[in-house]
Amino acid sequence: MIELRELEDMTELTWVEQVQEEVWNATGRSVVPRELLRAMQASGALVAGAFDGTAMVGFIFAYPTMDSTRQHSHKLGVLPAYRGLGISEKLKWFQRDWCLERDITQVVWTFDPLRTINAHLNIAKLGAVSNVYLPNYYGPMEGVNTGTPSDRLEAEWDLRSPRVEERHKSAHQAVRSPNEPKLDPLVLHDQDEAFIPVPALWLSIPQDWEELLGTQPSLALTWREYSRRFFELLFARGYQIREFSRDENAYLLQKIS
Repeated sequence: MIELRELEDMTELTWVEQVQEEVWNATGRSVVPRELLRAMQASGALVAGAFDGTAMVGFIFAYPTMDSTRQHSHKLGVLPAYRGLGISEKLKWFQRDWCLERDITQVVWTFDPLRTINAHLNIAKLGAVSNVYLPNYYGPMEGVNTGTPSDRLEAEWDLRSPRVEERHKSAHQAVRSPNEPKLDPLVLHDQDEAFIPVPALWLSIPQDWEELLGTQPSLALTWREYSRRFFELLFARGYQIREFSRDENAYLLQKIS
């Protein structure tokens, strides 16, 4: 039985450091230190953990913004041995409840657009949306992010929206319509008008970005470069990410303006 709760003391905040090191293969400046977690928690940040008995197996860290109704979610991690059990999703719904109790109605965060697991959680399961692309947002990174520009999508999670309420109540599976074209950035990268101006379309990402980074780094960089062009082009033309399908291994973008 996994227990979710806010963290209580410096010992537990030290465990957050250890989970970060294992999840992201990170050290030094890439790890949010316990002293900063302590200070930010005292200033209104959420620092919560997932526990299997007395052992911390995951955590979430989010802090206030200049808008009192908006929170920035900075890190969420689950130990490799506990992945696939829905703990990340449980931590996010715990965050939603925590926020709504404090009249916070929107949470934003960044995530790598080419990581299938993150896309499936953030867009498909939680109901977040995105139309902001941030090239090389954090600069060069270490650990699991070594060797590629740190491009990110900004997720917007409107906690009281009907789509989020729906995802909270039941699982959701996006299905591709025959009228929605599917674009492959590697195939169409050299075309100026690479998509039909339709109300909605699918944009493919790699099947396994992590494996590409480890085994074919040049191909991984090509995916980063070509997909960046498409995300920026489509966002500039009024599209927004609304769904993600593991079956299609692609984002659904709909024209909203």
